[in-house]
Amino acid sequence: FSDNPRIPCPSPLYKGDQSPGILILTGAWTSLPSENQHLHKPGDHGDPAKLSTALEKNIAAIKQVLGPDNVDIIVREFIIATKPEPAAAAIIYIDGLADKIALQFAIIQPLLFLSTLRSDNNQKITEENLFHYLRYCLLPTANSAEAETQQGVINHIIVGDTVVLIDGLTKAIVVDTKSWEHRGVGEPKTEVAVRGPHEALTETIRVNTALIRRKLRSPHLRLDMLTIGRRSHTDVAVAWIEGITNPQYVEEVHKRLAAIDVDIVMIEGLVEEYIEDQPYSPFPQVQITERPDRVAAALAEGRVAIIVDGNPMALLVPANFSTYFQTTEDYTERWMFATLLRILRLFAIITSALLPAFYIAITNYHQEMLPTQLALAFAQARENVPLPAIIEALIMILSLELVREAGLRMPSPVGSTVGVVGALLLGEAAVSANLASPILIIVIALSGLSSFILPQYSQGLVIRFFVYPFLFMAVGWGLFGIVAGVMALVIHLTNLTSLNVPYLEPLWRPVEAFRDTFVRVPMWLMVKRPHFLRPRDSVRQRRIIRTWSPEEEQGGEES
Repeated sequence: FSDNPRIPCPSPLYKGDQSPGILILTGAWTSLPSENQHLHKPGDHGDPAKLSTALEKNIAAIKQVLGPDNVDIIVREFIIATKPEPAAAAIIYIDGLADKIALQFAIIQPLLFLSTLRSDNNQKITEENLFHYLRYCLLPTANSAEAETQQGVINHIIVGDTVVLIDGLTKAIVVDTKSWEHRGVGEPKTEVAVRGPHEALTETIRVNTALIRRKLRSPHLRLDMLTIGRRSHTDVAVAWIEGITNPQYVEEVHKRLAAIDVDIVMIEGLVEEYIEDQPYSPFPQVQITERPDRVAAALAEGRVAIIVDGNPMALLVPANFSTYFQTTEDYTERWMFATLLRILRLFAIITSALLPAFYIAITNYHQEMLPTQLALAFAQARENVPLPAIIEALIMILSLELVREAGLRMPSPVGSTVGVVGALLLGEAAVSANLASPILIIVIALSGLSSFILPQYSQGLVIRFFVYPFLFMAVGWGLFGIVAGVMALVIHLTNLTSLNVPYLEPLWRPVEAFRDTFVRVPMWLMVKRPHFLRPRDSVRQRRIIRTWSPEEEQGGEES
């Protein structure tokens, strides 16, 4: 250690150079990095100028970039009582992003009151080793780093870190003091579950990664941190499990995120648009969830999760059509009830998209398909309605959309009331004014309710979108137009991919389609992970679990 400029930390508890505590600290120093390699952030195009030895020059340059008149940029100057000469120093941080308790007790107080400590052998602190003495001996912080450029210092300040500048040194000490007001962990708002965990992700990325790690206590869980946005510098975490997730998916996600070169990226919806395979398709190719347990389950299957700082939603890739039928409660309730609910969701998708179009086709072209009494009831209901069936249907669908959006955007106590009262008043008024028939009101109401059954809000938007093209195809060609539209939709889905994985691949394999897509078999029969994810480890449980039941054990071996 003769060439190492660093000195041992002085301590009154040990005497002499051969103190065991000093030897341990000196040995530990050899493993510390001399350069802060992770300071570079993708998208930085600022001034790469090095820090100057003059403290005032560094402060002026930093304040010039951050704004000399910004009241939240705090510069605290003080003197460090070091030998042979006292050193002028300053700390720079943003008020509201840095923890003031950490500033007071972990930075300012040690530098002001503990800097006069000396080792027992009276070794003087020179400028050469002053930086290491301050960083490794005086600052009792959990995380610190180095910065040698003005842009590197600025990058740390704007994310909540505190920078310590010392006169005469061309390196700054960066102390992790991130702390700001944030929303606590609450219940999910868009994925409500009666049974199961009631935790939701928050807007803080570190809280979200901690929630996921608490669900997955595996040392193989990997979190790759990236930064996107030239001006927003938004932190993005890519989560995956080494040994399970296919490395090709991880590389593809990193490649697509690295290709995002824009000024500001603050919403996970923008990231979704940038990384999806076919942006002109109305179907979501990225699964969205706000539940950490669902993220953990997806990672355990072999998917990749993308967490964007400032957003309480996580993105899961690759996604597929089977996500339209799956909810968290499917795996907390018994398998026969989960299967019944999935069949109900399949029926809801068909009802929401095709029921209004089917009504238009029957009333305009195919009255002979109805029983006589039902056909007469339809005719009697529309006897006093002067508008064509298509105009009648469009008026009621648009009215339902207005009521739905008004209830969604208004405060919760008022929104639910507005939704219920508005729907009742509009429906009753439309029937009384002979603008719509009672049967059409029932058809539109069933279609609207069916779109709410789907697990995700974005999936319901897709189904609501397809109501209109199917309506116009039914007006033009009746049931033949509906069949042609369904065929075109299926062809589009077969050509759709998510992270280069076919969108309908689980449905192409009968074993997987009837194991965890349309139905849900008992968990002890799900021996392998989904094949379409190509996991590195396809087996997730022992083939024979129920060893106490000979009949079920024999059935498990046959399957």
